[in-house]
Amino acid sequence: MADFEIVLMLHCLGNIGKFDIVTISENREKITAQSGLKFVSDMQISELSDTVFKECAGVLKTHHFTTSCSRQHIEKIGCDDPFYWDNYEEKRIVMDKNILTAKGFAFVDMAEKISEIFNVFENDDARKSYFDKIRKDCQ
Repeated sequence: MADFEIVLMLHCLGNIGKFDIVTISENREKITAQSGLKFVSDMQISELSDTVFKECAGVLKTHHFTTSCSRQHIEKIGCDDPFYWDNYEEKRIVMDKNILTAKGFAFVDMAEKISEIFNVFENDDARKSYFDKIRKDCQ
């Protein structure tokens, strides 16, 4: 897991928006992210209802998406290709109905869009100012 991709989003949701963050994984074993950060999830997948997975299964068959993961990388690691490439868009973030996807390097864009969707900030100006400062400081 590339944890840098989700840290800003989690900060916005949990610290600014005061949402509860619940982590879910295959099991409750310690997970080590690419940065070396270790954590244990709050829930196991088996604790969720089958409905959650039935609703999510194949969602990229009917929605446009983007990803940093290339076909070549999928072949290299030898796993089944989870993507329906006819729906792929070469963009930083893609929102199709209620499905939001982003390339890994677009984590600031993703965090801003999620903050907008969940009304994390008092208003649009506060949100835009917050993310404009982050983008400026990162240059």
